Amino acid sequence: MYVKYQNEQWEKAVPMVSVITPIYNRSHTIKRTIESVRKQSFQNIEYILVDDGSTDELDDILMPELEKLDIPVLYMKKENGGVHTACNLAVSKARGKYTRFLDSDDEMTDDSIESFLKVWEHIPASPDLPYREVVAQCKDQNGKRVGEPFPDNINELPWKDAIVACDMTHGEHTGMNLTKALQEYPWPEPEGIKLVSEDIVWKKMEKSYRSYYINDMLRIYHMDTEGSYTNTKKTLQYCRNTQWNLGYCLDHWDIYKSSKNNLLKDLLLYEVFTTILVRHGIKPYQLSVRKYSMLRLLEKIPGKILACWYMKKRLVQKQ
Repeated sequence: MYVKYQNEQWEKAVPMVSVITPIYNRSHTIKRTIESVRKQSFQNIEYILVDDGSTDELDDILMPELEKLDIPVLYMKKENGGVHTACNLAVSKARGKYTRFLDSDDEMTDDSIESFLKVWEHIPASPDLPYREVVAQCKDQNGKRVGEPFPDNINELPWKDAIVACDMTHGEHTGMNLTKALQEYPWPEPEGIKLVSEDIVWKKMEKSYRSYYINDMLRIYHMDTEGSYTNTKKTLQYCRNTQWNLGYCLDHWDIYKSSKNNLLKDLLLYEVFTTILVRHGIKPYQLSVRKYSMLRLLEKIPGKILACWYMKKRLVQKQ
């Protein structure tokens, strides 16, 4: 890791909010992302960007845009390790009380940070756990809400019920987190894994914190972007990432079981991707939970059959 750019404002700044953008090969979209930071109505912010080993002409587009900003800016470059490693690095440098993640192909609405702060200032006392984030909704590039609105009473529900109600909106959400909470729960960085799911951290945090939900659409979520972090489907790296995430969640099922998870389905997928990795000479994540032994035995044959189909129909052989 090394610092590529740090402006004069960085050293003496005492920001209220840290905005973080991890980047990988987004020279074609990063300009609109930076412009949305520049246009924020609330300006007591710092901007931290991490280039996760991009191979395109990112700096040619990005550097002139960063030099136009009048807020504290820190731009770091590192070897490719995945978005989770870029986020960990950025969060470790964040100095704001609150942190706002902003993908390198998306935008914030002009009043996004100001709107989040107004909610934080007037959040009622938590009925049980302390709050660690305010969660808002997104609209697409055409102005349409992504998913369904949160129920009007979601913040009055018991925390477990509020989580389910959030899941049922089937939307893309965006939040402003307490920085100290993010620094308390970094993403794991397993060797060779290029994508650790956001939920690995969010679900852990749900045990100690709760979220406050609003229906304001404060992020523009571009649904037509190519070359995203998750656009690794049909490759061995995708299989490796997926197998690790499934295995990790199965090993900690007491944390990761939810309305979106199904134990039998996740175990079957784990067997599918484990079979694929073994057949390609790649060491897979090994489950340590013995109580799954009988279920895994029952799913071994269908798992191998599905793995053969996947390798034949969906796996890209040239990596």
